[in-house]
Amino acid sequence: MTNKEKEKLFYNSVKSQSKNWSWKFKSYFTFKVIGDFFYESNFYFDPKTGNIWGWLAFKPVVIDDLFWEISGMSENKRMQLSFRAEAAFKVTSHTIFKFSTVLDDFEKLESKITSLLTDIEIEVQNNVVKISTINQYLELINREDETNIVAALTTLVSLEQYDEALRKLDGYRKHDISSGFRFDKKDYYDVVENYIKKKTKRPFWKFF
Repeated sequence: MTNKEKEKLFYNSVKSQSKNWSWKFKSYFTFKVIGDFFYESNFYFDPKTGNIWGWLAFKPVVIDDLFWEISGMSENKRMQLSFRAEAAFKVTSHTIFKFSTVLDDFEKLESKITSLLTDIEIEVQNNVVKISTINQYLELINREDETNIVAALTTLVSLEQYDEALRKLDGYRKHDISSGFRFDKKDYYDVVENYIKKKTKRPFWKFF
């Protein structure tokens, strides 16, 4: 069996078995919505070594919609669900579980995938119990993932915590921390400010 054939069988197994846990599959990742949250799990396989690795991550559905609205790409809201995982311009999901294992016997592929998907689903269900609201999600990323500044800002705006959002982006600027996104020569910070200004109709100085 060639490496290409092994790789194809690997992803076909992920695709077929993921349905047992109500996941949808595309290319190299699975995804689904639970409550107000979008979950995605990425899978990578090296047929030469048998190494399998990837991660499970999640984010509120609403923050992608709001991110696209703020940045002038509202049409993306109508894209298929998988777009929230593969779009170039999206909010990065927060990783809650990483996995790495080795398939040392290709005849055991199906059982290996079953075991892996079972572990992932357990992590999902544990997370559902812990994080069920957007406020809890915000607390989580503020505590564990200070690098996901776009998620933090967009979540604050979704909760209408405009003062705190502006304080955060002001701090990022003072420390020369880029958002990583630019729109028509404007940084994401700029478009967030403009969005808040239109929503509140208040001068910025009245936020502080």
